Amino acid sequence: MQFENGECELTTFALRQDGSCNQVGDPSSVHDYEYHMYSEATRLNKKYSDGSTAPANPSPKAPSPSLIYEMLRFGRPAGETMPSDVKFGHWRKVTTPEATGWINLNQPTIGVYSDADFPQWAGWSLINDDAGATSLCASPTIRRWLDLDGNGHVTHAEAKEALKEKAVVKRLSMAICKFPIEWSKDESTIKARWGWVNQASEALPVPLTADEFDLLKAHIQALGFWEDIHDGELPKADACWHFPPKAFVAHFRKCGWLSTVEMAQCFPRRLLHLQGVKFVLSTTSWDTASARSEKWVAAFNIGTRRYGISVNRLRLIHLLSHVIPETGNLHYVKEINGELREYQPHYGRGLIQLTHLANYKSYGSFRGFADGNSPLKFNGLGWDPDVLIAKDNDGNHNTSNCVDSACFYVSNRTHMLEHMDAGCSKENAILVSKDVNGYVEIQNLNGLDVRLQAVVYLKSIFMDESNESGPTSITFDWRRNSQQEPVLDEHGHVVMVGHPPRPKKKFYRTQHTIHIVMERQQP
Repeated sequence: MQFENGECELTTFALRQDGSCNQVGDPSSVHDYEYHMYSEATRLNKKYSDGSTAPANPSPKAPSPSLIYEMLRFGRPAGETMPSDVKFGHWRKVTTPEATGWINLNQPTIGVYSDADFPQWAGWSLINDDAGATSLCASPTIRRWLDLDGNGHVTHAEAKEALKEKAVVKRLSMAICKFPIEWSKDESTIKARWGWVNQASEALPVPLTADEFDLLKAHIQALGFWEDIHDGELPKADACWHFPPKAFVAHFRKCGWLSTVEMAQCFPRRLLHLQGVKFVLSTTSWDTASARSEKWVAAFNIGTRRYGISVNRLRLIHLLSHVIPETGNLHYVKEINGELREYQPHYGRGLIQLTHLANYKSYGSFRGFADGNSPLKFNGLGWDPDVLIAKDNDGNHNTSNCVDSACFYVSNRTHMLEHMDAGCSKENAILVSKDVNGYVEIQNLNGLDVRLQAVVYLKSIFMDESNESGPTSITFDWRRNSQQEPVLDEHGHVVMVGHPPRPKKKFYRTQHTIHIVMERQQP
């Protein structure tokens, strides 16, 4: 099962006797499935009985929408535990060798794997049958792959022809093989591995001379390092697993799990903030970025994995570009002076600060929080955001739910994941900002100055672009003043509203061009 650009595609493979897997029929695909997974989880939750059935024949207890969401994405609970009294059938349409039909993927006989398992059906092979000590391949398995005529003997010419076959090249490119290490500088090991080049063969009609072999040996010893590594956990030189380099790099690029160092690099060292009508520089040191990332990295990785954000670099760029201004680089998880807002006590909390009663209700319902045991001020909500998300900016917060609520908000906003997947241009960043703040006029988008800078910076971290630090210009429309300004009538007089009268204010739109140095965050 694979998610990509909203699509959910299920492909069936059948295992052959030779250990390879072949695809069965065409994949079963559901258009925009991932983009609507939140609403699907909510819909399925509501299909459970409300408990009004007869006690003698009770209906199964309903899993929370968030638990259903995990089951739909991963095929198993990832962040929550499936209660013993909860039943959930994950029915999916699949193609089998016999027919196309429906299978319940949530049952004990179904094994669940991920890319981290290097599954056989994804094309990976473990080759451990080469007993030779030379650098020549003597694996019976690989020789069978190259044996085009199936006569049990592989000639040099036949092997060369086999390497032109796409299926053979594909299998070899994903073969994880065990054979002696090539980075040893031990003279006896070099002779054992490379001594064959001193003799004529079908693959080497003209062998190396003694002097040429000595030159080769000196070159290998100059590059060798295996004997210089002092670690009792290292395997012996004759017992090492080798990944195909290109496939290894391509495979691990799928991993969106960030280390503390990698996460710290995501917080720009220099940012310009509009204060009044001028842009003022703020800086974040490496020590600060590193210390904060260390506190947040585990929860961030779990949350972004749970909601399918970390599997896509574009999604990480857009999410972090909002986390940076919303939290002041992971410093604030509670809206400053939120108690003074008309929507208090449901002011901003979390990494993308969840605000307003309706959003709190949606999140609480999704997670199954409402239990009625909440303080009086949250009586209409049924759970306590001060405990389950954040009470203040002094450390009284739930790190996991600060991240989770932000990822939830991203996932349930209509078209937001779709807009994230579309790219990370200035126009993409503005559209995603509108997804977060509402589709208001551009001057009313909060933090747009930092968000646009963050997207440009994060592109150099996550995408295959130049990492060089240098001046960059960004031109964009936004508010001309960080504070709202009085509204004037056609005569230039300040418009007064309310009782007692007070000046009516708004943000005025203008165009800015800022010149920034995208300095890498590093020690």
